[in-house]
Amino acid sequence: MPEAQDAGTTQEAGVDDLERRLASFEAATRRLKETVGDRRFDKLRRDELKDSGARHLPGDLSSGLRPGIFAPNKQTSALLPHARGQAVPGFTSAFGKPAVALMPSTQPPTGRASVGNRRRWQWAIIAGLFALGLLIATLPRRFPVLPDAGVWADAVTVNTISSGETTIVPIRVGDPVKQGQLLARIGGSEVTSPVEGVVGRLLVSVGTRLKGAEPVAEIVLPSSRRIVVALPGNLSPTVGDLVRIDLLADQRTIDGNIEQILLAGVPGPWISDGASPRRAIIQPAPSPLPISLRQGARVTIIGSTPLKRLAFAVRDMLPW
Repeated sequence: MPEAQDAGTTQEAGVDDLERRLASFEAATRRLKETVGDRRFDKLRRDELKDSGARHLPGDLSSGLRPGIFAPNKQTSALLPHARGQAVPGFTSAFGKPAVALMPSTQPPTGRASVGNRRRWQWAIIAGLFALGLLIATLPRRFPVLPDAGVWADAVTVNTISSGETTIVPIRVGDPVKQGQLLARIGGSEVTSPVEGVVGRLLVSVGTRLKGAEPVAEIVLPSSRRIVVALPGNLSPTVGDLVRIDLLADQRTIDGNIEQILLAGVPGPWISDGASPRRAIIQPAPSPLPISLRQGARVTIIGSTPLKRLAFAVRDMLPW
């Protein structure tokens, strides 16, 4: 029995020593917090004790190792000696040291849920970047390019009145002419332009002999100049669609809009002597330079919506 009492005394002394160390640590912690000016720590403890009375603080707001209750005594706020053996939630010191209320944790929760969320976001971003890259890579295919296009315009054919040898031809192809301007002198008569326009074709030269009513020149009406392009069967543009026109002879680009769509065989503008296919008539935008008649062109269909125009602007910046 004396040996058991000595062991119990030794164990009690060890517990008291541990509590003494904890009380010293808590006092040092409080002094450190007061030094740096953090008053929220003590305010939270006082407010919690005032509101709870004899109730215990939550486990995450208390400190110490020995379970006990808080006495409602405002002077001590410590575990009473006769209550040391009661296993009530809440912790305090054996030497009357009040419990230290810890600040709630502000660190974000970690674990499988947060890791899973991060991974889902990462996969979503990767999938979005892949879809964007695929869209940019296939963007040129979304705007069909039609190579069978050319410049067309209404033209007036000027014929000679009398037969004879051509002695004077003061004009060349592409020259602008006014109504009544001299085109050629054949025999003893002069051939003049009946309209104002541009010389599209010149069918005579000095020394050429002509008979009566033979053609001398074609005068193109600039106001009627259009771009005509054949449409494939799988393409159905609409009137008003924006297009990009590449003039091959001039090596320049202008914009335009689809003005009319004609079915195959329907009379109207066409750039060759064969049967006319289904085709689109395009009104070119005003240009500071004249558009040469009968030159080849390439047409890219853009569309009419702002989104398509924005996508085409992105396509123009691609190197392929």
